[in-house]
Amino acid sequence: MARVTAKASPYLGIDFGTTTSLVACGRPVNDARGVEPVVLPVERDESGAALESLPTLLYFPGGRRLVIGEAAREQLGLRPDRVVRRLKQLLGRFPRVAVAGRSYATTDLAAAVFRRLRRSAEEHLGGRVREAIVTVPASFDAARRRALLDALAAAGFAIRAHTLLDEPVAALASYLHDRTARARARGELDFAAERTVLLLDVGGGT
Repeated sequence: MARVTAKASPYLGIDFGTTTSLVACGRPVNDARGVEPVVLPVERDESGAALESLPTLLYFPGGRRLVIGEAAREQLGLRPDRVVRRLKQLLGRFPRVAVAGRSYATTDLAAAVFRRLRRSAEEHLGGRVREAIVTVPASFDAARRRALLDALAAAGFAIRAHTLLDEPVAALASYLHDRTARARARGELDFAAERTVLLLDVGGGT
């Protein structure tokens, strides 16, 4: 993976999921696509193997400490009252959530997840990253999108007009991007002509 430079800071692609979250970046390739997405490791399991998905779970062991990811998942059955789950469903709908006698802003919790993903990407790429495109359910209204942007800004990401990308659009864009690198298979859709296509995005909770 190429190292990050001041002149070529990459965009991250982030899937902020109800159950798990992922982060990817673009890797240059020598074909018509020019670049291909690569999912980056976000943490390691007990054996030291790299994991590409981060459970979107936050565990508060006590005081102001916060644990995110697999370690938080391990506490679900032990201390469920101290674990925040389904954060994506709360964001923009419930300003605050109570955990173990304390109140936390849901945007701050989402920002903590984004900071974790950003830190993992920067450690892997070897430099600072500020740009990201985040997929979002098409059903998200203005308030939920605003809350998501606020969380991204709090995590240190730049906010652009294209920062949020509807998930069905992202699915089609990914398909078309992959299609540019290979010949069209028999029976596969030909997008050279205008056509109507039904896109289905089946998520983990939204």
